[in-house]
Amino acid sequence: WLQSREDVDFCVQMQDVEGADALPVALLDFAMPPRGEDRPQEAFSALLMLRRELVRYGLRFPLFDFACVVYLLKTSALTPERVRALLPTDDLDLLVESIKIITEVPGIDLAKAVLSLFSKHLSVRFTLYAQARNLTTADVEMIRDLDPYTELPDRLPELFAKDLSAAVAGTTAPKRVVLLFDTHEAFWGHQRALPDAVVFQRDEWVRSLLSHLSASKGVVVVLAGRDRPRWSELGRVWSDFVDFHIVDNLACSDADRFLQRAGIDNEALRGAVIRYTSVAEDQVHPLYLAFCADVIRSASLTGTALAPHDFPTLPDTVERDRELVRHLLRYVSKEYEIAIRCLSVCRVFDEDIYLELGKTLRFDTSRSSFAIVTGFSFIWPAESMGHASYRVHSLLRRILQHLDDGVLRTAHICMEHYYRGETEGLGVSALAEAIYHANQTDWRRGVMEWMSAFKSALDDSRFSDCSILLDIRKDLTVEDDLISGEVAYLAGEYLMHVGRHTSAEREFAEAVSRYKQARSILISMEGLYDQFARVFLRKGSLETVLGRHEAAIDDFDRALAIYEEGLRSEPGDRVLLANMGLVHSDKGALLAQLSRREDALASYDKANAAYESALLSEPSSVATLNNQGAVLERVALLSKLAG
Repeated sequence: WLQSREDVDFCVQMQDVEGADALPVALLDFAMPPRGEDRPQEAFSALLMLRRELVRYGLRFPLFDFACVVYLLKTSALTPERVRALLPTDDLDLLVESIKIITEVPGIDLAKAVLSLFSKHLSVRFTLYAQARNLTTADVEMIRDLDPYTELPDRLPELFAKDLSAAVAGTTAPKRVVLLFDTHEAFWGHQRALPDAVVFQRDEWVRSLLSHLSASKGVVVVLAGRDRPRWSELGRVWSDFVDFHIVDNLACSDADRFLQRAGIDNEALRGAVIRYTSVAEDQVHPLYLAFCADVIRSASLTGTALAPHDFPTLPDTVERDRELVRHLLRYVSKEYEIAIRCLSVCRVFDEDIYLELGKTLRFDTSRSSFAIVTGFSFIWPAESMGHASYRVHSLLRRILQHLDDGVLRTAHICMEHYYRGETEGLGVSALAEAIYHANQTDWRRGVMEWMSAFKSALDDSRFSDCSILLDIRKDLTVEDDLISGEVAYLAGEYLMHVGRHTSAEREFAEAVSRYKQARSILISMEGLYDQFARVFLRKGSLETVLGRHEAAIDDFDRALAIYEEGLRSEPGDRVLLANMGLVHSDKGALLAQLSRREDALASYDKANAAYESALLSEPSSVATLNNQGAVLERVALLSKLAG
């Protein structure tokens, strides 16, 4: 009967329905900047954010929780405090006992002990869960045996999906669970021309989650974004479990209803606004319409009643964007205008940031003014661990960048100082935000600090810090291909370290592409040969790990060709010689692995010769001596095996 109703009547019926149950619902906004443990674009953190929302409805995720504990334990990040922060639940005792079983009771049958523990704490619910999940001891053993860097993170979406599907399968379970994902385009930020491989890697865990939820009859997922996902290009039949819908413009009748509900009673004014925000016949742009409602609301706060002629027809979309913002800023008080401009520089803001900006830019920062500013339609909530945070709509932020009169630069400087003062409390999350604001005032200074911080975290194996810094990368401005190449190379190094080999391969490919573009416009590569060759060295190492041996040899040879070219330009350069020795050494090791003994010995001889030449300029170089010693050991071992 409902399906037979017209759209307007359908909405009325839905609003007036009686006796309906509230459904469990969880919202994840991918555009929310990382804050502490909340990083909505990373599988581990994002799934935990969803879990925290859903456990409030009595839903439980036993095997997923166990996998998270195993992951934290194997990555040396397991503490009781972190478990309580990441996995708040009524069943905290279950998690604590899980940790004890894993860490303190050697020699037991772990799988049986864990299942017994689940049964003890979840009682009847566990029986229903185990039946729906087809749970066996093999499932627990599989989680225990997964590599924490190369395998376990990739399985978390599947484990979460299967636990959720099992949770809604019981007779007393809710009939539906709704997962809402917003701002899908945030995975790519301003990087709109990325290679396809990079595009598809960024939201890979989301696709994994959706594909494993597809068999569930009780979970509904709604994912919103500015662009239609290109998932069909991956060769999978996504249409089997994904319905794509364009959320199109509003009909004029719907737009009129919206304005009436916004309190705009003047029929002629509503008509003028609808004509102003129309982009085609009977198609009204929703965001333009909301902006206009804000303009009228802001004007009324200052005692100004707008007339229909205040909204002339503007055929040019770009000019319409700018004119709307001019309208918006024209009819707000000076304090609100400055506040909106300043807040637009922030990836996310809260009341403390509002106060800090007000103190520096000298605008009113009362609690009531904060409530008014955050009440605008273009200010969206960005909740983080229960912390009230907000963000300015990306379209408005982009427009304001073009209308900047110096206020935004001052605000960026203010925010950089603010976050540098917060690094003790927020750690690398605050540092990442400070780097972002530094980059917006001086792109080179910001990127150089990003590379320095990333290298430091990578050298110290602080991979969680690398992850946070990598997230900020897509919002950084980089206006130099050489520097872009170095940034991509560092990202590839990190991804290779944590076992995300496919992603690392894509980053190395981007680094090569950037270096080639830079090389095409540079007269001389002096000083840059090592930078370029290192990418092929690491690509070769990666190809070796992936078992693509001929591709690895090709990459090693390309690295060597670059080093040889560099030595013709810079004869006797110690760094080039030493690193050239590394390439010959790695190539020799691969050739030995392939039982090409004579070729391997030839590569080792060239490595030794390169090290000898490097030692002529720095005889006491410990690193070079160690590398030379390793090569001589390999030669001795190869000779012994042959003899």
